[in-house]
Amino acid sequence: MAKHITSSEYDAVIATAYCYVEAMEKGSSKRAKEGFHPDGGIYGYVDGEFKGGSISNLFDFLDQSPEGHKIKAHLDVIAMTPTTAIVKTEVEMNPPETDYTDFLGMVKIDGKWQIVSKIFHSYPR
Repeated sequence: MAKHITSSEYDAVIATAYCYVEAMEKGSSKRAKEGFHPDGGIYGYVDGEFKGGSISNLFDFLDQSPEGHKIKAHLDVIAMTPTTAIVKTEVEMNPPETDYTDFLGMVKIDGKWQIVSKIFHSYPR
């Protein structure tokens, strides 16, 4: 079988990643839940300390920031197969003055791309 990934599949992966970016902008988990699998995980470093666990931790963070955040984001699909993808996001966030590099791991489940893992590193400014 030949590996063939259409541009519409790339667009669908980027659209799923934007669920996360837009959730950060809005300060609401509702948009994030459209892109993340409910059993997803989040792991990374904040202020040099390792943090990890359920994606519900991100949802809680978003809901504690109802005013949202000013975001600048750049997204790249760095690897993709017909059923898996890795998207790298470079995010500048204010407030707090923190930049993030995220790697969003995705799986296509029942025809829909879902983020199953968020691996990140934060850079306080």
